[in-house]
Amino acid sequence: MDGDFFRVAEIGISVGYIILPFVLGYAHALIKGGGKWDMIFLYYLFVGVGVQGIVTGIAQIAIPETISENLEWANSPFLLELGMANISFGAVGIVGPWINRGWSTAAAVAYSLFLTITGLGHLVELLQYGPSPGNSGGFLYSDLLVPVFTLAFMMLSRKQVYSSIEVRA
Repeated sequence: MDGDFFRVAEIGISVGYIILPFVLGYAHALIKGGGKWDMIFLYYLFVGVGVQGIVTGIAQIAIPETISENLEWANSPFLLELGMANISFGAVGIVGPWINRGWSTAAAVAYSLFLTITGLGHLVELLQYGPSPGNSGGFLYSDLLVPVFTLAFMMLSRKQVYSSIEVRA
């Protein structure tokens, strides 16, 4: 059962956190108008940082035995702390789009750094010990690609914002 859960979760993660923010942001920009890069960035912030952080954190807190088993790690109180950190990042990602640009940028950079470091750690484990259900596939792709896309669209969005500002002497 747990292996099946993780296989289904991998597909959901790949689609939900990597592809969906781009599709939703682009569609939002087409339908409602506005800068497409800004909309895509905000959807990566909301979904890739916010939703992913909260869902991952809840799983780490609610089913630590399952998470540990599928990572092939020993169960540890560390998962509770990791879950709380993920929920904290997630909360900032959820509210960031409604607060201001600085808040959104800080949330994007901080969670992207966190995901990149954890993704590289998973990659090292994958190369050393081989794949495990919770340490490769969609989980690894998400840890490495969500930061790339989030930061890329943040920079494109920033360029879009500044290119639309008229400078007067």
